[in-house]
Amino acid sequence: MQKRLLNACFEIPGKSTARFPHLIICFSMQVMIEIPYVLVQTLIYGVIVYTMIGFDWTVSKFFWYIFFMYFTLLYMTFYGMMTVAVTPNHNVAAIVSSAFYAIWNLFSGFIVPRTVTYPPLCFYTT
Repeated sequence: MQKRLLNACFEIPGKSTARFPHLIICFSMQVMIEIPYVLVQTLIYGVIVYTMIGFDWTVSKFFWYIFFMYFTLLYMTFYGMMTVAVTPNHNVAAIVSSAFYAIWNLFSGFIVPRTVTYPPLCFYTT
């Protein structure tokens, strides 16, 4: 289906100025088609991980977790689509995106330096 969508986007008879609105519609369709897929992935992943981690089972906390997981998976998906669109092929896109994923992990708080010791994390560093 995606191949048919891309062929429909680039096979437009007529002047070249008529292509731009059609390309915008096609690219926005590619973005819109990811939203329900990411929602289903988030619900499946979120329920499994939420139960495995052992968070409190309150409705508000669960929906906040699903909300943040949904938008995290959504921006990662859109970032991957953007890098594939900007770079010449998928191999270069993998190299470029891996550098940005490393920077995102560095500043997201998952990698805590040894010099920073918050009271709950003191037993990890000693």
